[in-house]
Amino acid sequence: MKTLKFFALATAAISLYSCKPKPLNIDIKQEAPVLTISSATPDNHTVLVSAGYSINSLVRLNDGSNSSVKIPKEMLLKDGLLTLTKDGGPTDTLYEISDGLYGNTRVNLEHLARYTINVYESGKGLIGSAVTTYQQLPDVQYAEPQIDRRKGDTTVSVTVGISNIAPDDYYFISYNTTANARKQSPNAKMDVSTLASFTPKQLVLISGSEVNHGKIDKRVEMSVNTCDTLMVQTAKVDRAYFDYLTAYKRSGALINQLTGEPINMPSNVVKGFGFFSLFAPDRKVFYLKNY
Repeated sequence: MKTLKFFALATAAISLYSCKPKPLNIDIKQEAPVLTISSATPDNHTVLVSAGYSINSLVRLNDGSNSSVKIPKEMLLKDGLLTLTKDGGPTDTLYEISDGLYGNTRVNLEHLARYTINVYESGKGLIGSAVTTYQQLPDVQYAEPQIDRRKGDTTVSVTVGISNIAPDDYYFISYNTTANARKQSPNAKMDVSTLASFTPKQLVLISGSEVNHGKIDKRVEMSVNTCDTLMVQTAKVDRAYFDYLTAYKRSGALINQLTGEPINMPSNVVKGFGFFSLFAPDRKVFYLKNY
C-alpha cells in the first residue's frame, strides 16, 4: 500500500509534466504569458492542479535524459486562487502546496459529474477556466506481466484486459517505475519539479471503436529493467482528452505543459493552454524480480 501511494503521488499524473531533455535550436517568437494548467487525481478525494505561465519550449522526443525538471520559479503561479466547482454542488478551494502546485485532499469527486476549475492570478490580471467530467474507474479484469528472457535481448511486457467497453469509450494505458519516480522525486517532495511523468512512448491509447465484443486484451511492451518495481495505470477518459493525448503522441516532441507553449495542441482551457481532466485510474504494481 505504501508503494502504491508513493506511485500514485509520484506519477499522479500522467499528464501533469513531461521530462525536459535538451531544447531544440530553433527561434520562436516570444508571446505574452498566459496561464497553462494541467491536473491529476490520485484518488476520488484528491485533486492536484499545476498552474504557471506558458513560454515557447519544445524538446526532443527520443532524448534519453531522466534528469529532474528544473522549472524557473518565475514561470510558476504563486499566490493564485484556484477553485473547483461541481455543477449544482459545492465549491472547493485548491490550496497552494508549493509554487505552481495546488491541491485539496478533501474533495468528494462523483463519477460522471461535471466540474469547473477557475484560476485567478492578480499580479498579471490573468484568469483561466475549464470544464470536464469525472470519468469512472475502468473495468480492468487483469494485468499480467511477462518477461521474455533471451540471450542479449530480454523484453518486458504487460497484457491488460479491459471489459465493458462501449464503441464511444476511450482509454489510455501508461507505466512508470519506482526507479524513475525516485529519480524525479528523490525526497518525495511534492512540487512541480519533482512529480514524475511519462513520455509518449510510455503511453498507449485505446478507442472503443477498435474493440470487438466490448473487450480487449492489450499487450504493451515496456522499456524497464527486470529488477524494477513497475506500476501500470489504466484510465478511461473523455473524447476531448483522448484527442489531446493523440496529438501529444503525434507531435514527435515532449511538451512541458507547464513551461512549454502547446503549439497546435488541443486545449479545454478558456484564456489559457493545457488541459484539465479528471479520471479515476486503475493502478497495479508489480515486483518484476518475482517473475
